[in-house]
Amino acid sequence: MINKTLVTLFLSALFLQTLAQKRVSTEFNDAVRLVAEYKSEDSKVPNGYYKLYFNNRLRVEGNNENGLRHGKWTLFNNKGNPRVTGRYIHGKKHGKWRYYGQNQELKAEWYFRNDTAISHWTTYVAGENRLDIVFSNKGLPMQTVLYDASGRIRVNTEKEIKNKDTLTFRSYYYENEKIHSYKELKNQELNGRVNYYHRTGAAWEHFTYLDDQLISVNIMRSDQGQPRNIGSYKNGNGSVRKYFSTGLLYSQTEYENGLKNGSYSSRSGDRLYVTGKYNNDKPAGNWTVKSEYFNKIATFQFDAKGAFVSKSLSPSDQEVEEGRLSNGYRTGKWIQKNPYGQKNVEFNYEKGLLNGKVKTYQPNSTSTRILGEYKNGSKTGTWKYFNQMGQTVYEQSFNNEIKLNEPFNNVPQNFIPVTTDSLNFVINDPINDTLNQFITGAYFIPKIAGTELLERGFDFYDSEVELDPDYRDRDFTYEPVFVKPKFPGNERDYFEVNQLVPEVALEENIRGSVLVRFAVDEFGIIDEVDIIRSVHPAVDKAVIAYLSQMPAWNPARYQGLPVRSYILRRYRF
Repeated sequence: MINKTLVTLFLSALFLQTLAQKRVSTEFNDAVRLVAEYKSEDSKVPNGYYKLYFNNRLRVEGNNENGLRHGKWTLFNNKGNPRVTGRYIHGKKHGKWRYYGQNQELKAEWYFRNDTAISHWTTYVAGENRLDIVFSNKGLPMQTVLYDASGRIRVNTEKEIKNKDTLTFRSYYYENEKIHSYKELKNQELNGRVNYYHRTGAAWEHFTYLDDQLISVNIMRSDQGQPRNIGSYKNGNGSVRKYFSTGLLYSQTEYENGLKNGSYSSRSGDRLYVTGKYNNDKPAGNWTVKSEYFNKIATFQFDAKGAFVSKSLSPSDQEVEEGRLSNGYRTGKWIQKNPYGQKNVEFNYEKGLLNGKVKTYQPNSTSTRILGEYKNGSKTGTWKYFNQMGQTVYEQSFNNEIKLNEPFNNVPQNFIPVTTDSLNFVINDPINDTLNQFITGAYFIPKIAGTELLERGFDFYDSEVELDPDYRDRDFTYEPVFVKPKFPGNERDYFEVNQLVPEVALEENIRGSVLVRFAVDEFGIIDEVDIIRSVHPAVDKAVIAYLSQMPAWNPARYQGLPVRSYILRRYRF
């Protein structure tokens, strides 16, 4: 028999709880509206349902409990159909998650237990697998397989734990399904066999490593199976020769105690691509790097403090930029020269960021054209512009309080960077860039097997000039598919309408560029907004507010799997 008194008390308590909760509808702007419940009238702690709208369409729906996501969450597409679905228990991912296509076809399925990845994750495109990951009960990816658009295996990575060491066995495959390479690693260092194969499946190069040091060269053959001279390498010392698939000599490297020590060169016939030398696996002395078409890319002069670099800007040998690197980043005075070898621009850098005076010259002249100053990559102070007679024709003031809160090259834990070609224009304001705008310099995606093929770092050797490129006909052109997180519409139009410029910035003529890193989660919601380079506290708050009030984006995808990602951006004011 039902106790009516208990039912009445329960309903009364539920009614009082509902009254205590505060339901708020917040219009961030004309396009974005959030309807959410909070613990009480005075509380800012989300507790209850959460609905985020964009252009009057529901984009995200979920539930919170005591400020943590709890229960089912859904990202909807433009048709109002579920795009991503998943569950939380008190802020932790739990249970089955799914990703759907525009026509509600299942695209991905993955699982969690209390925030730990478990079971078998898989993604599909047109019914074909794109990604398979099998996890242990403790969340270790025991096997990860990546497929290309035709459903062929291109990357297979297997792991195991042995004596507290993580052993990794990684295989890459050609599009003809023949093996391209096989590597054994221990705790991310080469340890064991490192083998390369020709497109026919025949052996090309076989090596053995121990703790990242070369131990032996076992096989060196052409694509016709002809043995090639491996060099004088023995017991960790001597030269190692490598070859094109045809059997012609490609490179020669000197080793000592298993590390690169001595001269290095790569070539095609009698023409050299790269020449240099190593000291304990690190570049030393003079290096010259040419393209696969033998055009000079850069020269390096390494010393104890770093390197002096001359980087080509055009086919002309005289149109270069020159300066020093320290720990892979530009430092001190740098000079750009025109095709006639005359100074065009003088910069000053500190740890990769423009700092100090900058001076540009009139075309084919020693007369000053622009005189200005940078601080931590952003323009500051008064900039002066001169005509060819040396007269000041224009002045521009940048009133700001520039502060670097953390290094621009910090990478979130367990993520890898994928920098863009615009990186240098993001961390350093271009001289002639005066428009209010945003530009992306890097994305960060989770470390998943295969992402090493996409990784591109921040230093000079990753983002500008590769010191030792391999120009051989490896024929391994596969890259995993990384779909960048994307605003659901025309973001530039949205920015023009909704950018939040604080009054103090207008009143005090505060100008400069804010460098910011923010996350876009699997439901497209933006969080973890961190100001890397500050211009002014009021402007920083405006950038944080602008990003925090965004509609839900389309999340990043790796091989079809929605993933949390980060973006490094510059916003100009």
